[in-house]
Amino acid sequence: MEIWQGEKNESNIKAGNYHTHDVYFESRVTVIAEQTTENIDFQLVLGGGEITGAITNTSGNPIRDLRVVCYEAASGRFISNGWTQVDGTYSVRGLPSGSYKVYVARYYTPYIPEYYDDAPDLGSATPVAVTNGLTTAGINFVLETGGVEADSDNDGLPDAIENGSCTDPNDADTDDDGIIDGDEDENQNGFVDPNETDPCNIDSDGDGIQDGTELGVVTGHSTDTGGGFIPDADGGATTTDPLEPDSDDDGFSDGVEDKNLNGQIDPGESDPNNAMSRPTSAMPWIPL
Repeated sequence: MEIWQGEKNESNIKAGNYHTHDVYFESRVTVIAEQTTENIDFQLVLGGGEITGAITNTSGNPIRDLRVVCYEAASGRFISNGWTQVDGTYSVRGLPSGSYKVYVARYYTPYIPEYYDDAPDLGSATPVAVTNGLTTAGINFVLETGGVEADSDNDGLPDAIENGSCTDPNDADTDDDGIIDGDEDENQNGFVDPNETDPCNIDSDGDGIQDGTELGVVTGHSTDTGGGFIPDADGGATTTDPLEPDSDDDGFSDGVEDKNLNGQIDPGESDPNNAMSRPTSAMPWIPL
């Protein structure tokens, strides 16, 4: 379990609204300064249930490296996922007792994705029952080739993935940071994985500078119509790390050093890529 506020994990809890969550569920908890918030209890289930099966093509050959996703049947909410192995088998573990709908995504393969059992969408999928501590086996798929998975906004993320994540299937750059969603979600799995910027957060590392600006993007996507995108003022000549709030580890965040947040070292600013160049009128940035 972890406690977080917004996008940043917190170890020293200060006044504000927080979310407490385990792998599956989360809820809001309000913390008041100098008061103890009590009775935030959890009842954890050891192990959980499991869904297993195999995925083959119409010739009976196993298909590896496909993502198998389990959604809660009643709400359609993502719960967990697994991947097929070399022999085409997969396992999705740690599922609470309940009913799930299972989906196989295509990911750079010629196969048509589907829900169990041979269903084209979540609504028509056959629910799969899971009991804590037990394995529901034999949830198998036979995938056909052909067809093109819809990508309405041409951002590289299939609509089926975007409909199950925070991104907008009709907006190629959901957060208007100048980087299309499919480039931010590099492996196109609908999750923010290590070394990926967040396609739903214009400033993934929270340093005040937009992800696209840090990476040297000069022209935003045509869907960035809200006027919020800030192009890199030096045309990409210098860049900073959009996943590291203090690129040069000098104790000052990139947004403090690049005061106008435009990606360029202007007069009166220090260099966020040079630890020996520090702002003269700012306190060091201390991560919480």
